[in-house]
Amino acid sequence: MGKFSPKQKSILKRTSADTLLSWYHHHRRELPWRSNTDPYRVLVSELMLQQTTVAAVIPLYERWMERFPTLESLAETSSDQVMEAWSGLGYYSRASRLHQTAQLLRDRASYPENLQDWLALPGLGPYTAAAVASIAFGLPHLALDTNVLRVLLRFFGWKVRADNASAHQALREAVEPTLSDLDFGQLNQALMELGATLCRIRAPLCHECPLNSECVGSKEGTAELIPLPKPKVAPRRTVGDVYLLGENSESAVLVQGTSLGLLGQLYQPLIDLPEENRTSWPWNPLCEKLRSEAQKKQRIGRLVYGISGRRLELDIYRVLAPHLLNEFRNTAETEGLPIAVLSREPNNSGPAVSSLTRKIAKVWAESP
Repeated sequence: MGKFSPKQKSILKRTSADTLLSWYHHHRRELPWRSNTDPYRVLVSELMLQQTTVAAVIPLYERWMERFPTLESLAETSSDQVMEAWSGLGYYSRASRLHQTAQLLRDRASYPENLQDWLALPGLGPYTAAAVASIAFGLPHLALDTNVLRVLLRFFGWKVRADNASAHQALREAVEPTLSDLDFGQLNQALMELGATLCRIRAPLCHECPLNSECVGSKEGTAELIPLPKPKVAPRRTVGDVYLLGENSESAVLVQGTSLGLLGQLYQPLIDLPEENRTSWPWNPLCEKLRSEAQKKQRIGRLVYGISGRRLELDIYRVLAPHLLNEFRNTAETEGLPIAVLSREPNNSGPAVSSLTRKIAKVWAESP
């Protein structure tokens, strides 16, 4: 994004901040991760909440904390167990980063005490690092998630996109020095809460907002136009086939990853995609052979699935081909590749599968 310079010096006044904090204490939702400021609990909740709704996170967060109540318990478990526990949240790279971070922190004498050290941990960007540093330790750093950005850009009336890095820096300069003596953990959560409940993307409830009298966007009637939208990019259409290869009509083998280089630690059936979309993947040769087995394949349905800017259009085939199943097993054994089995009968146990696999399994279960 280009440079951004506000026309006039803007700050969030102490009186406005105090009004916001008072509103937060009286109106905040009771959420499980707000029960205390333990750094591990804060870190888990912040990573889970990225690109996921609060309603979806609550039961999964509670399940996670029952299974991994401490940072040490998470650090000592296997990556497969981590992925299984994360199942249902999507964006599985977050789980991998959380696991790596837990293992690094386990070997330290204490948690990081400044923003720079949090930023040095695997995959922790400016938002997550600032959120943990402020909520767990009260450090004066603004955590700019989508809700906070929307509230503050509207408050100052800055008509820019939410991903404008220069605007992010201007917001920090407009808030952090003036309010450095406040508890920024509470301030960040108040801004997040305001964005989630009143300062909504569409139809903001400006008349109920505690910052309404000072908000430029509200005064000018431009709140709903801020932030400026990102240009829409059409998803890339990718056509392929799914092969449910197995010994019988009730089970199919699963492998980790896809030839797109996605979902690397999760299990999927064999998915054959056009060569121009492929990365190096050990199962590509077997997929090529499965493609030519016209007499052994039975088409059972079709699935359209969006992932990482792509629109996957997948024909799903049931395949009973003993010689290719033997080749599959030999490849797995020779290459040391992890494999698993998917049952046509739905169940809640088994390997850590992707949401794509869940949707494929649904089509399979509903087929004749």
